[in-house]
Amino acid sequence: MGSAPARYCLVRPMTAGGDCYGELMVDCKDYETVMKQIPKIREQLREKYPDAYIRIRKYNFSIDTSHTVEVEFSGPDPAMLRDLSRQAEEIMRSCQYVDPYSVENNWKSHGKVLVADYNRPWALHAGIERSDVGNALMAATDGLPVGVINDQDRQVMVNLNVRNADGSRIKDLDCIPVWSTLNVHLSGDALRTVATGGGSIGEMKDEMMRSVPLSSVTDGVGLSWDENVVLRVNGQRAIEAECDPNTDLYEATPAKVVSEIKEQIEAIALPDGYKMKWIGESELQDEAIGGLMEYVPITIFIVLLALLLLFNNWKKVILILMCFPFVFCGITPALLAFRKPFTFMPIIGVMGLVGMMVKNAIVLVDEINRLQTEEHKSAYTAVIEATVSRVRPVLMASLTTIVGMIPLLGDPMYGSMAITIMGGLTIGTIITLLLLPLFYSALFKIKADE
Repeated sequence: MGSAPARYCLVRPMTAGGDCYGELMVDCKDYETVMKQIPKIREQLREKYPDAYIRIRKYNFSIDTSHTVEVEFSGPDPAMLRDLSRQAEEIMRSCQYVDPYSVENNWKSHGKVLVADYNRPWALHAGIERSDVGNALMAATDGLPVGVINDQDRQVMVNLNVRNADGSRIKDLDCIPVWSTLNVHLSGDALRTVATGGGSIGEMKDEMMRSVPLSSVTDGVGLSWDENVVLRVNGQRAIEAECDPNTDLYEATPAKVVSEIKEQIEAIALPDGYKMKWIGESELQDEAIGGLMEYVPITIFIVLLALLLLFNNWKKVILILMCFPFVFCGITPALLAFRKPFTFMPIIGVMGLVGMMVKNAIVLVDEINRLQTEEHKSAYTAVIEATVSRVRPVLMASLTTIVGMIPLLGDPMYGSMAITIMGGLTIGTIITLLLLPLFYSALFKIKADE
């Protein structure tokens, strides 16, 4: 209760906690059971506790976001940030692909606070600053943190509490003593009085550390509503409007939600000094894909260099690369059939397919070259015999990889990558054995022997 588990799972987003927050962890034997239990538990808890905001989510691999779709507003005024978030939340609720129950912001609800009407002229006359009034109120109520004591493997907060002589709380707020370090100074008269014996050291200490009642520096103390927590990002106050896709709709994905609400949210008028940006899992995924794509040019360059050194012919290099785009004819139907999105892990699978496709193509093209150079066969005969003789090696190499991906099909993280590799490699093998010989014959203008 009160916060996210500290040591249960390293990839859990850590929440701020508080007395209005709690977590219940349900451990299931497998992913299929998790998917079956989520709607049942959600319905049961929401019916039993209608006044509580109850949200159920699967453990994920993101520690920076709590919702899949988030938009952040930053600026100086908390009230304006609340209003901007409210507008974004209304747009989210109106979207058919959004679960209306999931729409919220990451600030807590307003709470009651003690507000002292600070009287600056009176306070400065007594040497009291605004912060001193705040410290005095904390010390007289919940306690003013002044230090930490290490107790074996935990830290204990030390609070300064101001109480009556009998240890009871001060009930009359106007009588709360307010002190300030600005009073720690000595005038010339005070020093001369002590030096001549006209006063004692104790009296001088009392004068230095004197306090004044709260009523002397304020016009009154009352209860008001204010923000309990104001979050900041890079020193700027920031609030996040958040939502999740509707799990009852198959087509409701984070990307679909963003595409539906992006134009309306970006049309919200922002005052001067305020900014808006999209965050959530889409931002994290874009960062991960961006970091991955940084190495794609280097990878392509190495592949081109290796092919050019192997064949010493640009036509054959282009021929091998021409076959790769056709793997998407297998990837797309496979992902649609298994209802998997094309996200980060499938992109990893596509990059792995590059090497697999190039390997199969090299096996066939190298055999054509060998038959022409070593056995001095005609180009037409070499293409036919190489294709027939390389069927078994290409099929077996692809089949072993496809079968090796089967255990990953049910995995919630790697399942989409396995489907991508299996679907792409299946069509890629057919392309290697059927289209590659045709492309080779067309590119090198090979005709049948007479």
